[in-house]
Amino acid sequence: MTLQQMEYIVAVDYHRHFARAAEACNVTQSTLSALIHKLELELDVQIFNRNAHPVKPTDVGKDIIEQARKTLHHASQVIELVASKKENHLGNIVIGISPSITPYTSAKFIEFLSLHHPGLNVEIIDGLTPSLVKEMDNDNIELIITTRPPSNDDTLVIPIFSGQFLTYISKSDPLYNKRRVRLSDLDLNRFWPIPEMYPDALKPHNTKKSNISYSGSHINTLLDIIDNNSGFTIIPELYVNKLSKAQKKNVRPIIDANARHEVSIVIKKDFIRQKVLNIFIDAFKSFVPQEMLNNRIRNYTTRL
Repeated sequence: MTLQQMEYIVAVDYHRHFARAAEACNVTQSTLSALIHKLELELDVQIFNRNAHPVKPTDVGKDIIEQARKTLHHASQVIELVASKKENHLGNIVIGISPSITPYTSAKFIEFLSLHHPGLNVEIIDGLTPSLVKEMDNDNIELIITTRPPSNDDTLVIPIFSGQFLTYISKSDPLYNKRRVRLSDLDLNRFWPIPEMYPDALKPHNTKKSNISYSGSHINTLLDIIDNNSGFTIIPELYVNKLSKAQKKNVRPIIDANARHEVSIVIKKDFIRQKVLNIFIDAFKSFVPQEMLNNRIRNYTTRL
């Protein structure tokens, strides 16, 4: 089985049509069909059910295509690795960032990479961790930055930094008059949550819920809601730097919060682009205060 044959069967599986797959691969349909047929003869299996409309892989074909997809991904990583060794071209990488982290990391990453590593092309995808992990499983994303790292045998979690949680309170909320708040002060009836922002230990204790809720995941939108209404939310320490002078007056510490806002990088265990990983760690170190960095990352002068 050649890489070219793998590319062809993955393309047919994606397009579910031989002609469209051939067009995507820039070959004639007869060439694509002949090479796939040759592969089926070599393996003595039928990869696609050609009588189905649209074309569908057989059960054994699904397994073959999945392995082919993984092999193509690994091959592309090797090509990128070799290219990065030969010149200052680091290739392309797609990363996923949880929206609870994006507001205070994306701009910093872009600034750092543009200045120090213009040879690395980065595409940033914003999404909740479960969807990002699914994309990583399908080899569409190589690196994830999240507060909710998955616990499975295929991934490696690298803790980067942790910070305090703070409350952001509307001026019309009763809590605004307090200089500091306790967890027992936080009433779920006035709480505007942000998905993936904080552990369950920080959720307000009151079980009563408001008649209005916000299911989005962008901090900016939520703070705008709070500024123009009432209630409060919980934000990470680093996000305070993004607030205006007026908004900073709405921030209060939580004096009995033991949980911290922990941010990690997640990669697959077979990730081989070490230089790229080092670049993202260096990017974090360029804007995260030293005292917030994980000990291993803080003392990270060589490489993982």
